[in-house]
Amino acid sequence: MRPSLCISALLGGDIYSALRDRSAKAKSRFSKERDEDRALKERQRCLTKLQEQMDIPAEVLAALPSLDQIAAKAAAAKAKAEAVLNAIH
Repeated sequence: MRPSLCISALLGGDIYSALRDRSAKAKSRFSKERDEDRALKERQRCLTKLQEQMDIPAEVLAALPSLDQIAAKAAAAKAKAEAVLNAIH
Protein backbone atom coordinates (compact mmCIF):
# COMPACT_ATOMS: atom_id res chain seq x y z
CA MET A 1 0.00 0.00 0.00
CA ARG A 2 1.09 3.53 -0.71
CA PRO A 3 0.95 6.02 2.10
CA SER A 4 -1.63 8.73 1.55
CA LEU A 5 -0.27 12.14 0.70
CA CYS A 6 -1.54 15.35 2.16
CA ILE A 7 -1.73 18.01 -0.53
CA SER A 8 -1.50 20.78 2.04
CA ALA A 9 1.80 19.37 3.28
CA LEU A 10 3.14 19.15 -0.27
CA LEU A 11 2.20 22.75 -0.98
CA GLY A 12 3.67 24.01 2.23
CA GLY A 13 0.57 24.91 4.21
CA ASP A 14 -3.00 25.96 3.76
CA ILE A 15 -4.07 25.31 0.15
CA TYR A 16 -6.91 27.83 0.34
CA SER A 17 -4.56 30.54 1.54
CA ALA A 18 -2.19 29.76 -1.33
CA LEU A 19 -5.07 29.99 -3.83
CA ARG A 20 -6.23 33.32 -2.37
CA ASP A 21 -2.69 34.71 -2.62
CA ARG A 22 -2.38 33.48 -6.18
CA SER A 23 -5.70 35.07 -7.12
CA ALA A 24 -4.70 38.41 -5.55
CA LYS A 25 -1.39 38.40 -7.42
CA ALA A 26 -3.14 37.63 -10.72
CA LYS A 27 -5.55 40.53 -10.25
CA SER A 28 -2.71 42.97 -9.67
CA ARG A 29 -1.08 41.94 -12.95
CA PHE A 30 -3.92 43.37 -14.97
CA SER A 31 -4.78 47.03 -15.25
CA LYS A 32 -7.89 48.15 -13.40
CA GLU A 33 -8.55 50.85 -15.96
CA ARG A 34 -8.82 50.37 -19.67
CA ASP A 35 -6.85 52.63 -21.95
CA GLU A 36 -8.94 52.54 -25.10
CA ASP A 37 -6.53 54.61 -27.18
CA ARG A 38 -3.67 52.29 -26.29
CA ALA A 39 -5.78 49.23 -27.15
CA LEU A 40 -6.73 50.65 -30.55
CA LYS A 41 -3.11 51.52 -31.35
CA GLU A 42 -2.07 47.99 -30.37
CA ARG A 43 -4.71 46.53 -32.69
CA GLN A 44 -3.44 48.69 -35.55
CA ARG A 45 0.14 47.64 -34.89
CA CYS A 46 -0.84 43.97 -34.83
CA LEU A 47 -2.84 44.26 -38.03
CA THR A 48 0.07 45.93 -39.81
CA LYS A 49 2.45 43.22 -38.57
CA LEU A 50 0.05 40.46 -39.66
CA GLN A 51 -0.39 42.06 -43.06
CA GLU A 52 3.36 42.09 -43.58
CA GLN A 53 3.97 38.57 -42.25
CA MET A 54 1.02 36.87 -43.95
CA ASP A 55 0.81 38.95 -47.12
CA ILE A 56 -2.79 39.97 -46.44
CA PRO A 57 -4.26 42.06 -49.25
CA ALA A 58 -5.04 45.69 -48.39
CA GLU A 59 -8.67 45.10 -49.44
CA VAL A 60 -9.12 42.62 -46.61
CA LEU A 61 -7.87 45.09 -44.02
CA ALA A 62 -9.97 47.85 -45.58
CA ALA A 63 -13.06 45.70 -44.98
CA LEU A 64 -12.39 45.62 -41.24
CA PRO A 65 -14.27 48.04 -38.97
CA SER A 66 -12.85 51.55 -38.60
CA LEU A 67 -11.51 52.90 -35.34
CA ASP A 68 -14.76 54.85 -34.89
CA GLN A 69 -16.82 51.70 -35.42
CA ILE A 70 -14.69 49.79 -32.94
CA ALA A 71 -14.95 52.62 -30.41
CA ALA A 72 -18.75 52.79 -30.88
CA LYS A 73 -19.05 49.03 -30.38
CA ALA A 74 -16.87 49.21 -27.27
CA ALA A 75 -18.99 52.05 -25.87
CA ALA A 76 -22.18 50.09 -26.53
CA ALA A 77 -20.72 47.00 -24.81
CA LYS A 78 -19.64 49.12 -21.84
CA ALA A 79 -23.12 50.65 -21.53
CA LYS A 80 -24.71 47.21 -21.70
CA ALA A 81 -22.34 45.87 -19.02
CA GLU A 82 -23.05 48.84 -16.77
CA ALA A 83 -26.79 48.33 -17.21
CA VAL A 84 -26.44 44.68 -16.19
CA LEU A 85 -24.33 45.60 -13.17
CA ASN A 86 -26.82 48.27 -12.13
CA ALA A 87 -29.67 45.77 -12.44
CA ILE A 88 -27.82 43.35 -10.17
CA HIS A 89 -27.15 45.93 -7.47
